[in-house]
Amino acid sequence: MDNNFNKENELNQNNNTVDSNDINTINGQNNESSYTNNTDNTAPINFTMTSSDSETSNDTSDFTSVLPETSPASTENQFNEPIKKKRTGFTGGKFALGVISVITISVLSGVLGGVITHKYIGTKPITQTATAPINYSNYAPMNEAVTGGMPVPQIVETVKAGVVAVSSKTVNQLGQQGESVGSGFIFSKDGYIMTNYHVIEGASEVTILFNDNSQAKGKVVNYDANLDLAVIKVTDNKEMPAVLELGDSSKLVTGQPVVAIGNPLGTEFLGTVTTGIISSTNRDVNGNSFLQTDAAINAGNSGGPLLNDQGQVIGINTLKMSGSSESSSTASVEGMGFSIPINVAKEKIDALIKPALVLGISCKNITSDVAEYYSIPEGVAIMSITEFSAAEKAGLLLNDIITEMDGKPVKTVADINTIKNSHVSGDTIKFKVYRDKKYLDINVTLS
Repeated sequence: MDNNFNKENELNQNNNTVDSNDINTINGQNNESSYTNNTDNTAPINFTMTSSDSETSNDTSDFTSVLPETSPASTENQFNEPIKKKRTGFTGGKFALGVISVITISVLSGVLGGVITHKYIGTKPITQTATAPINYSNYAPMNEAVTGGMPVPQIVETVKAGVVAVSSKTVNQLGQQGESVGSGFIFSKDGYIMTNYHVIEGASEVTILFNDNSQAKGKVVNYDANLDLAVIKVTDNKEMPAVLELGDSSKLVTGQPVVAIGNPLGTEFLGTVTTGIISSTNRDVNGNSFLQTDAAINAGNSGGPLLNDQGQVIGINTLKMSGSSESSSTASVEGMGFSIPINVAKEKIDALIKPALVLGISCKNITSDVAEYYSIPEGVAIMSITEFSAAEKAGLLLNDIITEMDGKPVKTVADINTIKNSHVSGDTIKFKVYRDKKYLDINVTLS
């Protein structure tokens, strides 16, 4: 099967942010990363990251009907004798009498119904009454027989204030601005929010939109690009309206009911609720384990919570399968969403709430072909530098080409991240850069 993963961003960014754990090769196509595994001749399956900056992919998946072919029913029996048709029902006078009886009963019923309707409905004015508090006992629990779970309205009322929209603004090397919107959830009263890395990738500014439509500024604290996880923190002086409880994804069973909350297609549909079941507790997608659910997950749901019937977060909504068959204009893929198991995130929380080591540069790989054409060395060219960052303080400049760090050769952004991540805050790294046709050594202190 030909599996395609697409991270779809509306910006055409050709540079890579060094401070991301960049494990993918940038193809120069809207930062789309493609992974393929070719077997047989089946049509490709399109997995789409579900932040609202995603574009609809033309990749499709082929589902072939296995229904047997049918033919018109035979008018002969197995012995090839004509089948005789037996006449039944009213005939002649009996038929006429039956019709008259039906008409008479219908007329009388209509007159009588009109009188009763006028008496009990038409003569009474319509009145409005105050809305009573929701009585959750009127709703059936999602899974009472197994866990004594809460009904869906009570789950939503309990957690909705802790689900947020995450708006990320980006600026590319040409100064063009862009914005994407995803989802997230508050997991600490100190203002820490969990979301997907692809929601905040390359963000220069982060804004949090709460369920009551209030807003607050946020910042990216840390992330794990490989797991597609990120933690952001509210920087404004704002009390958190709710904190979601983290569940245990190892206790899930196939068929268990779940609730997804997020912001499909952006803030216009803030706090949209969908329901479904766990379709699989361990679905392998490109080497990573996901929860599979048929709860509707769409662009903008990325980073939002998948909840069990206790209102606990058991997954982080991340991907959906989309597309239709190339061989059939009518076949489509629905109800196949994927969430990161919360236990995977829980193992990383302690590390993710610690600030990431930041150099403060965005770079572009200089390949051997480019190096030969421009008569420059292979390495990584600096395309932008953040004000007051470690890189600026050390004296790195735009268009510097980084060729070594710690005495180790640097050919890609991934090389820079690997070396940087082997250090801790306060360490000093020696950079070798190519500038104005000569090499310089520059010491950069991490912060």
